[in-house]
Amino acid sequence: MINKKFFLGTVAMASLVLFLPSTASACGCGCGSKGKHNSHYINHNNHNNYGYGHYKPPHKSFFPCFSFLGCGNLGNNWNHVYHAKYGKVCGVVYSDANGNGRQDNGERGARGIIVSVLDSKGHTKRARTNRLGSYCINNVAVGNATVTVREGSLPNNAVLTVGNNPSNVNVVGNKRNNAGKDGYSLPQAPALKKGKVCGTVFLDQNGNGRQDNGETGTRGIVVSVLDSNGDTKRARTRASGSYCVNNVAVGNATVTVRESTLPNNASLTVGDNPSSVIVVGNKRNNAGKDGYIFPQAPVPIETGKVCGTVFLDQNGNGRQDNGETGTRGIVISVLDSNGDTKRGRTNRLGAYCINNVAEGEATVTVRESTLPNNATLTVGNNPSTVDVVGNQRNNAGKAGYVLPQVPVSETGKICGIVFFDRNGNGVEDNGERGTRGIVVSIVDSNGDRKTTKTGNRGSYCVNNIAEGEATVTVRESTLPNNATLTVGNNPSTVDVVANQSNNAGKDGYTLPQVPAPEKGKVCGVVYLDENGNGRQDNGETGIRGIIVSVVDSNADTQTEKTTNTGAYCISNVAVGEAIVTVNESTLPNHAHLTVGDNPSSVDVVGNQRNNAGKDGYSIGGGPTD
Repeated sequence: MINKKFFLGTVAMASLVLFLPSTASACGCGCGSKGKHNSHYINHNNHNNYGYGHYKPPHKSFFPCFSFLGCGNLGNNWNHVYHAKYGKVCGVVYSDANGNGRQDNGERGARGIIVSVLDSKGHTKRARTNRLGSYCINNVAVGNATVTVREGSLPNNAVLTVGNNPSNVNVVGNKRNNAGKDGYSLPQAPALKKGKVCGTVFLDQNGNGRQDNGETGTRGIVVSVLDSNGDTKRARTRASGSYCVNNVAVGNATVTVRESTLPNNASLTVGDNPSSVIVVGNKRNNAGKDGYIFPQAPVPIETGKVCGTVFLDQNGNGRQDNGETGTRGIVISVLDSNGDTKRGRTNRLGAYCINNVAEGEATVTVRESTLPNNATLTVGNNPSTVDVVGNQRNNAGKAGYVLPQVPVSETGKICGIVFFDRNGNGVEDNGERGTRGIVVSIVDSNGDRKTTKTGNRGSYCVNNIAEGEATVTVRESTLPNNATLTVGNNPSTVDVVANQSNNAGKDGYTLPQVPAPEKGKVCGVVYLDENGNGRQDNGETGIRGIIVSVVDSNADTQTEKTTNTGAYCISNVAVGEAIVTVNESTLPNHAHLTVGDNPSSVDVVGNQRNNAGKDGYSIGGGPTD
């Protein structure tokens, strides 16, 4: 893009050269011997290094190639001409620990301090010091600049010992301009003397007020110390019961054992809580020993175990014969001599054991509500009693139950298929697969209902269906929406014969056909209209990576980036009017539209490529010839 100010200035200088032909011809300007223009021109954006003063206008012009201001190399680089207006300002902010006005060994830079520079054009730039305290601020206009250390970003009560704040720097272009060092000292607070408070908390087992052999310290007890400054510090006792709290201010301190961290009902037998200590600085100050006794818990009553068996007495003869198994999951409760009730359940062998039953007479009860219906006791008592002896297994015996005999009805199996009848002809043709996961329920001649789901091939089988007429129902709520029965009956009946597979037949369903919506493709090109004439001439290339979005008639949005040629194609666009938008934020800076519309509309036709046309963009100025 041509800088307009630069171009107008160049035209003015070219006009001057028309009156200085000797200068132009004597020095030469890079033109050929036949007066052809040299192909070099100054690109203001990248400051390429060309011969001194050589210039060829960027477009066709009546101005000849010329040199200005003499021959040679203007500072070796056009960059020198353009950038001589700015320099860099650098300095250091440090901690002047001893306040002597110089940065001695060990006096480190102050990190994170805000420094601002107000340059000769009235522009302010800021930076923060790094870990060494140094800073550099670029692009400061030449001339007098004011450097200010923002003291609000310094530590509290910092005092300047060297340098000035604010200070002045005469900025020279293309140079590092030194703002010097600013040193700050911090006021020294007098160090307060501190001491250490130590003591012991122990278990005074015999309550005699002293720590005898074998009386151990109590671990994990919280001790707090409130010092003369009003500061509270805490510690926990170690395994030995001892504790030490550091950095306690000199003077009177109060030591408190937090009794909520002691065992329940602990009583103080020696020491005071709270107690006071006169703390001397730089010393270990003794808070003494605090002893606690605990109330003696009563000796627990010895307990035993109660065990027994519950079994199914199939023949009702009052004993457990071979093949008569235990009954699992029956609830047993035991009420002991202390009035405490404990419960358990029988295992798969019908056995149970209940622990921690107090010595003495206990009552054992089988909860008959957990037995099979109509079970009748044939052996044992319910409830029964056991004389429990501590520390041993006490036998509650066996309780046998018989069940009334129920005549066994013979049963059969019902099987069938549910399939998807695509063509609706009432026949399961090749390729018409069964429908998986459909719920089928069967009510047999006893009124019992059984339910299953179809497998991968739409088949199902339900066992244990009583002989006689059974009703088979396909739960249509588990079928796809709007499914219609084409073959079979729902519900249907089956005459079940015992000990064989009974066929419920096939149920076929068809679904209404929904036409698939047609979609089309929207394609176009985004290119660089270099001469801005509104058409893509030879050599005017597409622009890569530009984001183009399409909103179709269903309000669905799709997005794509242009390729190397500037082309894009977006598929699966619904038929009807679609809006095509070039995201101009992804175009080069200062690009403006020369041809096409943005956004534009396209009438999308299904199953074909729909042309969104070309969008041309020019960078910078308007069209040229």
